[in-house]
Amino acid sequence: MINLGDHNIEKLHARIEQLERQLAHYRATDGLGAGARYRALFDSMPQLVWATNQDGWHTYYNRRWYEFTGLSETESLGFGFANALHPDDKERTLTRWHKAWHDGESYEIEYRFRRHDGVYEWFIGRAMPVVAEDGRIVEWIGTCTNIDEQKRISEALSSFRNTLDRTHDCVFMFSPDDLKFFYVNQGAVDQVGYSKDELLTMTPLDIKPDYDEARFRALIRALIEGDEQVHTFITVHRHRDGHAIPVEIGLQYVPSEACFVAVVRDITDRMQAENRLRESEARYRALADAMPLLVWLATPDGKSFYYNQRYLHYTGLNKAELDMEGWSELIHPDDRAEAEVRWRASLANGFPYEMEFRLRRHDNEFRWMLVRAVAVRDEHHTISYWVGTNTIIDEQKRTEEMLRERSAELSHLTQALEIRNRELDQFAYVTSHDLKAPLRGIANLAGWIEEDLPDMPTPIKQHLDLMRGRVYRMEALIDGILQFSRVGRAKQEIELIDVRELLDDVIDLLAIPRHVMLTIDVDLPPLLTQKLLLQQVFANLIGNAVKHSLQDNLRISISAQPLPEHIEFRIADNGQGIAPKYHERIFGIFQTLASRDKIEGSGLGLALVKRIVEHQRGQVWVESAEGKGATFFFTWPYRVSEAGVAKHPRIQRDAGLVMQRQAPEIINKLGIPIKNTA
Repeated sequence: MINLGDHNIEKLHARIEQLERQLAHYRATDGLGAGARYRALFDSMPQLVWATNQDGWHTYYNRRWYEFTGLSETESLGFGFANALHPDDKERTLTRWHKAWHDGESYEIEYRFRRHDGVYEWFIGRAMPVVAEDGRIVEWIGTCTNIDEQKRISEALSSFRNTLDRTHDCVFMFSPDDLKFFYVNQGAVDQVGYSKDELLTMTPLDIKPDYDEARFRALIRALIEGDEQVHTFITVHRHRDGHAIPVEIGLQYVPSEACFVAVVRDITDRMQAENRLRESEARYRALADAMPLLVWLATPDGKSFYYNQRYLHYTGLNKAELDMEGWSELIHPDDRAEAEVRWRASLANGFPYEMEFRLRRHDNEFRWMLVRAVAVRDEHHTISYWVGTNTIIDEQKRTEEMLRERSAELSHLTQALEIRNRELDQFAYVTSHDLKAPLRGIANLAGWIEEDLPDMPTPIKQHLDLMRGRVYRMEALIDGILQFSRVGRAKQEIELIDVRELLDDVIDLLAIPRHVMLTIDVDLPPLLTQKLLLQQVFANLIGNAVKHSLQDNLRISISAQPLPEHIEFRIADNGQGIAPKYHERIFGIFQTLASRDKIEGSGLGLALVKRIVEHQRGQVWVESAEGKGATFFFTWPYRVSEAGVAKHPRIQRDAGLVMQRQAPEIINKLGIPIKNTA
């Protein structure tokens, strides 16, 4: 109920003032002793009435006072009334009463008196002096009017107004007769820029440029007649400076107060957000149409409601036709059941959907699709809709099928190759055995002839030695061919080796002459590799340096340089050197620079080195000039895989391994001078 009560209070105050004037008249004409008439009058009044003498001493209370306070006459007379005052009001009330008595002026104050049951109620107290003809104050007459209900209503209204002023919405109240506002909250003032006083002289038509009076009265007529309880609509308000404010209005008619209440909300932010959303939707639709995918959206229960242009073009159907036919009808019959089962499962649990199936194209051809869909959720984690994409993978599927066929063929060829390799190994072994057997017979025969004919002529003995040399060369050639053919095919054990120890073993096996000075770099890192292969490389390179040297002061140095991907080894000598034109040729099979009659060799040593190093994905080369010695370089991985193929190193050294290096005395015991360099 909207009732400020100001008019009723004013009427009550006017009546009280009238009674107080009558009381003063009676007191002035009849005196307190002839009070039978006014006592009856005071006792019939709803107010609390009291009187004091000229000194301010309370000498009288009407019957209503005693009924309300429950105090006796003895407890009330004098200043006993103060005992009924609320503790928070006592000091200011007595101070105010003393000032009024001292100045001889009437006074008015609001305070609380305690009721007989202990409850405090608000009163408005008024008092005025009774003045004799000579101007003296002879007594005071006062009344206390109960305003507790009005006070509570006023406080409630004040609280209500404060609440309305603090709300973000604007509140306007106006009369249906002249349409003038009679109440606006602070939000309304802030929204339209007019002051409260200005708005109270205006009507809704002054701030609604889209409405004239006839149209507006037609709008409110339905509310007055009860056809609508609340009418909600969107319009614009005109600010004082002229700019338009988009608003949403909830308008309600209150019959008991015969007034309209309009709750107005500024929807500028909402309108801007909606505009941004529309622009965003347009951008995303354009993006979806430009994507090389079939894009679709579906409701939380799985019903599709959007398809991008590529989807429509692929199927040859429009949106209405797709909605009617349903996407599942476009799926290949062999894929449909599983696709639907998975889709229903995703709808039930909210998990992402993913499946490959064939979708019918506009020409009735089926193409493979990778279909994915994810749920888009709101702030409450509730599914708002599904976003799906279909990626055409038909070519990929065909490629995969072709790769599977090629993989099967490759597997078959690999198996066949393995069989052929085993057969080749067997053939090589048998051939080696069959070729070496007669060679051993020839060598043995030459030895027997030499034993049987100890005094044979020197030329014959030379021929026998030459024949045995050819036999040994042929055996070495057969062994070299076998080694060359087995590189990369024979499985070698991978082990952690100390390169220095490996070199010690190689030197021991080569039986290097005493006149050769050998220098080995002590800082050689450990390697995880195939020991036999690295041993063959070092044996061939060191053996070549010794074999092809013609001088007595041959010096050979072996060193290494760690690089990021591998280690680079160097075997340098001060021999006769190699002309640059032969740097590539010497690594060919059966290639030698010196006549085999002068230097024994199969011509396979460096070819074998090249094949081994390159199988480890390394490189081998020589730097030399004729008469200036030669330096052979080769690179070797720090780590070799189980398949015997080099891997990129993760570490160059194992920090957890401490290699127990053999002392160089091992080589010294063989009578070979060693020079260690740091």
